[in-house]
Amino acid sequence: MNSSLVFRMCNRLVLPSMVARGYAYKTIKRPDPKTLKMPSPASAPSIMDIIKEKIRLNGPITVAEYMHIVITNPTEGYYMKKEVIGESGDFVTSPEITQLFGEILAIWFCAETQKMGPSKPLQIVELGPGKGTLLLDVLRVLNRLGYKGSDVSLHLVEISTTMQAIQANRLCMSHRPVDIDMPHNHEGETVSGIKVYWYNDLKKVPNAFSWYIAHEFFDVLPIHKFEKTDKGWRELLIDLDKNNKLYYRISGEETQSVKMLVRPPLDSGDRTELEISARGLGVARQLAQRVDEFGGLALIADYGHEGEKGDTFRVCIFYICL
Repeated sequence: MNSSLVFRMCNRLVLPSMVARGYAYKTIKRPDPKTLKMPSPASAPSIMDIIKEKIRLNGPITVAEYMHIVITNPTEGYYMKKEVIGESGDFVTSPEITQLFGEILAIWFCAETQKMGPSKPLQIVELGPGKGTLLLDVLRVLNRLGYKGSDVSLHLVEISTTMQAIQANRLCMSHRPVDIDMPHNHEGETVSGIKVYWYNDLKKVPNAFSWYIAHEFFDVLPIHKFEKTDKGWRELLIDLDKNNKLYYRISGEETQSVKMLVRPPLDSGDRTELEISARGLGVARQLAQRVDEFGGLALIADYGHEGEKGDTFRVCIFYICL
């Protein structure tokens, strides 16, 4: 029914009766704002509901899109709502096992920096700093070597506010959120007076001589998965079947990701499977450009297999890889 027609019909029914009653109507009682409650978190859609709804609306999604949602969704993302590293989490990293790991890295950075000449003030930038344990061990070495608060600043690239809070509590004597117009979203200070800043993007970190640390960072970035078919390289997508379950399907045509990412020499030889992180490539280029233009060192540490392996997409829960 036409909406304007409904409106006119309502006017005919309601207005005469209001006139007959002398505009008699009851005052609406407004609710007390103090009694209003936000919807229960339990009513929020699950991560699976979010993914399925996206597929229903837009069609199959890439593995990279799937990973991005699972990892970074503001309310249900894996890293966004709980502590996942350590004894109570799903996996452990080297700095959590022994302080020697971070201390040895600090000594290496210092030795390499001495070869370059004076480098104060120094920025230390860590991508995905975990619980802040590695940086804490690095600072311990710098303190013994005589670095002062004015000589060093810490710059943490972290998108999870939950992890930011964990890092701040470990590293800082005091910390606080900052104005939305600032390039960083949180700042603090260590007990020795070293300034600490948090960012959600490497691009926002000041350009200066820096130590860059990316320990077990690149392996969590979203990847695109590709398979070689008789028609050439095609992208592996995630879709919904008739039973409303997620499943893999191969794209019928070349996707934009195939055209942009699957290039020589990656597409040569006997390979039939590829995993490429567009996000990872972008970050690696940024690091290389920063070191080239402004000086510094970058140390990237990840763990994998000897030789080549086409399918490494895994889930780890309570220290078990599925």
